[in-house]
Amino acid sequence: MIKSHLQPILEAKGIQICREIVAANGSLDFLCTYTSNGNLFKVGIELKKAHHKDLLSGLTQQLPQYLMDEGTKHGIFLVLWFKNDNFRLPVKYDSISALIKDLESNVPNKYQFTIMAIDCTKQSSPSKM
Repeated sequence: MIKSHLQPILEAKGIQICREIVAANGSLDFLCTYTSNGNLFKVGIELKKAHHKDLLSGLTQQLPQYLMDEGTKHGIFLVLWFKNDNFRLPVKYDSISALIKDLESNVPNKYQFTIMAIDCTKQSSPSKM
């Protein structure tokens, strides 16, 4: 679903997006590539739910290994946030901003990562407000 939303926007800018790229004995969720003046630029995107048990190692171990295998230091760590009154995970974070701040403090030094989050919290129906 994410790829289908991003693909037309990226293609209009000359950027190709591929899904589930085999890298470092695993699968990088997305790889974006762009060629300019004969130079290839790559950005790897790893997707995790905020309540994933290995969220931090996804950032500090998994994404760096995938990027090293792809020959780039540029990545996006994309986190899906579901926490609400009925779903209390992740316990460690009270807000998306707290999650992002903590993850940003753990980005490995030799990489250029952007941490992003999508709020997937189910919104209340206007009729129930």
